[in-house]
Amino acid sequence: MVAAPCLPAFLHCGAGKSTLLRLLNRLNDPNSGQILLDGIPITELDVLDLRRRVGLVAQQPVPLTDRVADDLRLGQPTLGDHRVCELLERVGLPAGFAQRRTIELSPRPRGGQRACPG
Repeated sequence: MVAAPCLPAFLHCGAGKSTLLRLLNRLNDPNSGQILLDGIPITELDVLDLRRRVGLVAQQPVPLTDRVADDLRLGQPTLGDHRVCELLERVGLPAGFAQRRTIELSPRPRGGQRACPG
């Protein structure tokens, strides 16, 4: 498997990050101009293939469940403990990570919740 290129968008609040993501996923089309991906207008690409290539990594992830193993089981509720450990090890995490609390995985910003300035 070849790693896909990644383009981070570090922009101020209100600069259009969400709009850009909506445009890249064809949830909205531009009012003018066009967006090219590898030189091809994205309107000519299969929308499902396009959405598989474009993703978002949130700056502040929201925990879905209490434990990492429970998060993995959201897509497959019958996933056994052994398989959970195998999956974690496959991505370079120790098996013991399965019991970590999701709320403790990312540091919280100092001063509480982040908010866009007025």
